[in-house]
Amino acid sequence: EYDAVVLAAGAAIFGPGAPAELRHLPCGRVGGRAAVLSLPDTYRPQGALGGKYAAPLRRGKKKNGNEKEYVHIGASFEWPSKGEEFSWDRVDRTDDEIVSFLRKESEWFLSPIWENGTVDHVLRGTR
Repeated sequence: EYDAVVLAAGAAIFGPGAPAELRHLPCGRVGGRAAVLSLPDTYRPQGALGGKYAAPLRRGKKKNGNEKEYVHIGASFEWPSKGEEFSWDRVDRTDDEIVSFLRKESEWFLSPIWENGTVDHVLRGTR
């Protein structure tokens, strides 16, 4: 007998290929947002993990043709109301608030990225 069981099945539990034995479990999707920062072309960010994370992205070209370094900093969790499916139509924080939250939570170990970078855009995902 167990008081609780932790199931770490990832997104596979929601797909059509999920085992029938698991479909009754009270699992639901959550949303998440991450900030993508552009950095000076001389800056070479490293990946880091400390509660939040930084992941370097491939170099990309800006509209003016200059190459930039990009780094992905994430992520928030956006929980649905109890008993509801997650929907981006019902989130209560703006992208600017998410960026402020991510900075507050990660600046202690990613301060050089925040100090040298500029927020390019915010990514949204559902997991």
